[in-house]
Amino acid sequence: MNWKQLEASGRRASLRFYRQEVDPLITPVVINPARPFPRVGNKGLCLAFRLRRRRSRFLGILTLSRTLPRWLRLPGAGKEECYLPLASLVAAQADELFQGYEVTDAAAFRITRNSNLYLNEEEARSILDLVSGEVLNRRKGDVVRLEIESGAPQRRQPVQLAADDFPQSF
Repeated sequence: MNWKQLEASGRRASLRFYRQEVDPLITPVVINPARPFPRVGNKGLCLAFRLRRRRSRFLGILTLSRTLPRWLRLPGAGKEECYLPLASLVAAQADELFQGYEVTDAAAFRITRNSNLYLNEEEARSILDLVSGEVLNRRKGDVVRLEIESGAPQRRQPVQLAADDFPQSF
């Protein structure tokens, strides 16, 4: 189920959850020369938005906290339960998140980073120091996979713009 398919009671319940639990934890970022592409964590769920202001186009990025559920259970008719993806709920609030911009497109995405440990035991003074240093570097690994929401049109995927225009290290 997505936001557009929800009935009034489902929208009220999901908006209540959004305002109480989600909104305080998210910070939308608009990419521009003064604010480069943010560092996206390994396997973190993000949303990309194509934005327009006057004649200029921008890219908006939003990372969803790992503490939030990915699916919202909503009251349904009778014994039937409905589930709404968190990404759909947040994308529906895009106009509120990016005030002053026209939101033209949105898509959820996730990246996977290279998390291999590269250890050279012969040059290390301590195995513990070597491993702890490499564990910290895992978060900064190169992007090895980009997953984009299946419903995003191929020619208009907002994240594809990011993948083309920004360095591999995002």
